[in-house]
Amino acid sequence: MKRLPPIPYKPNCPASAEVFVGRAELLRMATSGLQMAGICYSIIGKPGMGKTSLLNAISRSLLSQSQKTISGTIPLPIYVDCHQRKHQNLTDLLQDLLVRMIEALQIQQKLDCPAPLLEKAQTIASQDQNLITILNPLLDCGFEQKQCNYLPVLMFDDLHRLCQTNWLVELASLLQTAVNHQQIALILAGRDALTDELRNDVSPLRLLITQNCELEPLTPLETDSLVTKAKDAGWFVEADFSTQIHQFTEGHPYRLHYYLYRALASQNQLTIDGLHVLDTPENKTYLEDILHSQGSDPRQNEVQLTQEKAQEIRAYVRENQLDMALDCLLNFQQHQHNADLLTLQLNFTIEQERRGTLPPSQIHAERVRIADQILKLVSPIKSSRG
Repeated sequence: MKRLPPIPYKPNCPASAEVFVGRAELLRMATSGLQMAGICYSIIGKPGMGKTSLLNAISRSLLSQSQKTISGTIPLPIYVDCHQRKHQNLTDLLQDLLVRMIEALQIQQKLDCPAPLLEKAQTIASQDQNLITILNPLLDCGFEQKQCNYLPVLMFDDLHRLCQTNWLVELASLLQTAVNHQQIALILAGRDALTDELRNDVSPLRLLITQNCELEPLTPLETDSLVTKAKDAGWFVEADFSTQIHQFTEGHPYRLHYYLYRALASQNQLTIDGLHVLDTPENKTYLEDILHSQGSDPRQNEVQLTQEKAQEIRAYVRENQLDMALDCLLNFQQHQHNADLLTLQLNFTIEQERRGTLPPSQIHAERVRIADQILKLVSPIKSSRG
């Protein structure tokens, strides 16, 4: 039996580098601007419009430009999801920011950040509400190891979730101070509810933002580029299918990924008739629920990383199937960002091996490093007997 190609679309995950399309001008502008300290962008978009996917794309773009900026610093993208269920107070959010920064230094910059360093930084975060004082121990660690300065590019996602908390203003004040002193660059992403906060002329959020950017649906040409990803992967795509699905979804990114995935998973091809088969009340209700219900989020439908799935990922690592391990991690939102970055590094290593531009010993060492980082990401998942 002929093996089917992999499905490139994962609607419950932010778009990977392989299927991210559109937003070219916004991506270029943000990538350029966020290499300078003191810059802050705001991204506003309705549910499923691709805010998180854009943040990941900006992060990848910043990392692809590994050389120092004009100011002599290296951008360090740090992603933080502002989720009320995870952060009960400002200290929780700041300590989560530190964990994400440790991961960024380890995975992006291949630095050694010992556990005592994180403990020290977390202690500072619980006692001192100065953002740079909190980040300095980690920045000093980076300088000591590589003799270069890093520019933290803080990416706060789902900021609208904090609009009902009494510590959003405190967070905004901390960010405003760091931005004004040109110690960080910043990008904030949220839904329409964030605009209520921005209407306040004296709001710290309003005062620190350099530019507001509202995401629009994908254009017909961008939709065609997205559909072409399936054809490139080896799937059959009927002529004029991209035109039909663009009209069907009105270019809404999440709806596009959802129907493209469902069509390939259930029909093994992309046809216009198959698209109409998926136009059921059940599918429409499902999409409406996750996109428009109070407090909903497409990523909430993901299952948490379980012990069984962690064991499966470890098995792939033991068998040196790092691509399969990373593909599994991409299904879980809390690991998607780091898995995306590691996938880029693995693909780069594979390309260097194919070209013969690196000796086998370095290729092996890089694969070992990537394997170690994968195991670290799943290490919090302990066995029930542990």
